[in-house]
Amino acid sequence: MIKNYLKIAWRNLIKNKTYSLLNIIGLASGLTCFIFIAIWVNDELSFDRFNEKADRIVRVIGKTKTESGITESAVTSAPMAAALKRDYPEVEDAVRLDPHEEIIQLKNEQVLQSGILLTDPSFFRIFNYTLTKGDINTALNEPFSIVLTESLAKKYFGNKDPLGQKLTIFMLDRDGRGAPYTVTGVMPDPKSNAHFEFQMLGSFKTIEAVNPEALTVDGKGDASRYTYLLLNEGVDPEAFSKKITWFYEKYIGDLFTVWQPIYTYSLQPLTDIHLRSNLMYEIGNNGNINQVYIFSAIGLIILLLAGINYMNLATARSISRAKEVGIKKVVGAYKFQLILQYIIESVLIALIAFALALFLSKLIQPLFSQLTGKNVDALSYPALLIFLAGVSALLGIISGLYPALVISSFKPATVLKGSFKSGDKGVFLRKSLVVAQFAITLILVIGIIVISAQMSYIKRKDLGYNVNASCFCEYMVIQMS
Repeated sequence: MIKNYLKIAWRNLIKNKTYSLLNIIGLASGLTCFIFIAIWVNDELSFDRFNEKADRIVRVIGKTKTESGITESAVTSAPMAAALKRDYPEVEDAVRLDPHEEIIQLKNEQVLQSGILLTDPSFFRIFNYTLTKGDINTALNEPFSIVLTESLAKKYFGNKDPLGQKLTIFMLDRDGRGAPYTVTGVMPDPKSNAHFEFQMLGSFKTIEAVNPEALTVDGKGDASRYTYLLLNEGVDPEAFSKKITWFYEKYIGDLFTVWQPIYTYSLQPLTDIHLRSNLMYEIGNNGNINQVYIFSAIGLIILLLAGINYMNLATARSISRAKEVGIKKVVGAYKFQLILQYIIESVLIALIAFALALFLSKLIQPLFSQLTGKNVDALSYPALLIFLAGVSALLGIISGLYPALVISSFKPATVLKGSFKSGDKGVFLRKSLVVAQFAITLILVIGIIVISAQMSYIKRKDLGYNVNASCFCEYMVIQMS
């Protein structure tokens, strides 16, 4: 019986090409938009969650009280990680991060390399990163040692084995002529859904070797690094955060009376950093949880509009199939059989539209990646595909249910006599759906225009100073310091 229904549904689709095309393109357009929004939202929500211990990793943040209020920053001092690990049994491990952008000498050419991250050997114990070459336990133990990503190793050494090779980097060099750094490991290119990015890892021991004062009392006042902690199982981050507020008292002596009213510390969960953090000196560009909510709502609204559009077309067309229903009832068709047949037709259209949406998403993928900077593909998310297939089928059922009920309620005698007339309820429903569809569309269009105007205003607004000159001055100050 189902096979017969599918055959009839396919014949109806072929027979009514214009109607079928409008339905399929309408649904496919809505599903395509939803696919891209779902991919974007899913990627934003997945940041840092690839780490197996993500629920136990926290970042130490500093709070400074001034006359103008309290400012929060993502940076702390170099000695803090070791002190917290040593003083508190709640801390299983700690790691420091210090991002750099430096010049690398490559033969007779100098290259500006970004994404250099100085860190501790515990980096590999806390975060889910591995090595393809080298020893993960010793790769960052010694000063002036570096770990390259596979793409960077190929860039600098080609097909040659990079282990043991040296790169001259103008970073933490005493004479300003660059220092030789030894390659001690190679790792896969890191995932893009992490709140910090890097292409090269360097040993934090290099800082300590070049500048031993970084670990003294003076170093405790130099808040320019990032500190992350791995808490033990069962430790409440919020409760532990209150415990470390003034942990530095034992290390700074008489300075505590000066620092205590000004400087305090707290903890921030790793999974909150990308979407819920807007601190000073963030290690990278963060997202915004409000944008996730907004785009999620827009995605659902687009699905709703696609469903309304289909229901309008299906309900309007149901009148033209009145005689078909009348004849089927005369020859003995039951009401549930008619309902099932038209729901199957609706689901078939929705699934064809879903297949077309997947094709369109693959076709538009490069443009999406260029626009958002996210190199993600819908076909690489099996769970998302299953969810969207289920949504498509459900959308087909819901969209086809009302027309099916309307069609199956036709009286054969009235229809076959040619005196059938559409009821006021059906007309009122179609009008209501059309009004709702246009109202939602109008709101979305107005919202897009307003946002576009605001972004254009921000880009063209005269800030009162030369941005490029300011950035250059800031860069020179950093270099001289």
